[in-house]
Amino acid sequence: MTIELSDLPEAWDGVKIAHVSDLHGNNPKGMMEAIENDHPELIFATGDVYDGVQHADTTNKVLSSLSKIAPVYMVSGNHEYYSGQWKKRAANLDQLGITLLDHDVMTLYKEGQPLEIAGIQDPDFHYRWSFDRRLEQLNEDIGKLPEKKACRLLLFHRADLFDYLEKTQADLVFSGHIHGGHIRLFGKGFLQPNDGNGSRFFPKYDSGLFEQPDGMKMIESRGLGDQMIIPRLYNRPQLLLITLRRAPEKK
Repeated sequence: MTIELSDLPEAWDGVKIAHVSDLHGNNPKGMMEAIENDHPELIFATGDVYDGVQHADTTNKVLSSLSKIAPVYMVSGNHEYYSGQWKKRAANLDQLGITLLDHDVMTLYKEGQPLEIAGIQDPDFHYRWSFDRRLEQLNEDIGKLPEKKACRLLLFHRADLFDYLEKTQADLVFSGHIHGGHIRLFGKGFLQPNDGNGSRFFPKYDSGLFEQPDGMKMIESRGLGDQMIIPRLYNRPQLLLITLRRAPEKK
């Protein structure tokens, strides 16, 4: 799909990005070939790439293969923490060619024009399971980001927290976590994972492109894994291949 951003620098007009989310330890058939054939300049992995408990070797191989296609930028999701081994695995990502963004901003340049790639780790790193505590942690983490100086792309796992990301100053958020609602009925997601106050039916954000009144956009992946307690139904796994375009100036 193509997404237009008004602040995208001219040099970055047409940049291709592969968005990989919620693998949950899987290596889906055809995924690598599809990404290779699209020739992306950047690859974003937006959390729950690891299953948490199993399949770490598979995930390491997937990440290593992705890094040979294009630079890979990654943030953690809640499943990265379930094994209790995330610090060890995170320390190994650099050897796999992966850039982990924990409240960091990387500024990339093309023809001297900057593009910011920002990332926030999943707030459940601190195991704050209530919604209020999770939101408190998110706000604390957002405060660690430097001031925006260029068009900013933000990697953040939890699409359900899109309404609370205004202070990130992001132009476009790449997200996942909801798995398309697990079950899709009439083109809409049916179930949102427990957000600390319980699970919800027909989540506000399930998959696709969303926009806030202030112009901040979010592209949310349905994810690629299928190792959840609630299986996918009428909900095919999704790999997003995105082209960013500079929006025409309004007359």
